[in-house]
Amino acid sequence: IMEIADVFVVNKADRDGAERVVAEIESMLQISGPDAQRPEIVRTAAAANQGIAELWDAIERFCVAAEGSGLMAKKKRQHVKHQ
Repeated sequence: IMEIADVFVVNKADRDGAERVVAEIESMLQISGPDAQRPEIVRTAAAANQGIAELWDAIERFCVAAEGSGLMAKKKRQHVKHQ
């Protein structure tokens, strides 16, 4: 069971099976259709300090796009409503 995230992170990407996990996430995201906005998938190996800058960049790209499109405000309203 997986929720749709704003950015997917596959940690321990330096280990066997990481590419399979990435492929599974990509397959799951294809279900949403070709025109849907797809979250980025970032590979990291945190213990080796790999991919951290790329993850930060992906988060910043999402935040800028979400602010510009009004998505961030919508998410905040939904969060407050849920609270």
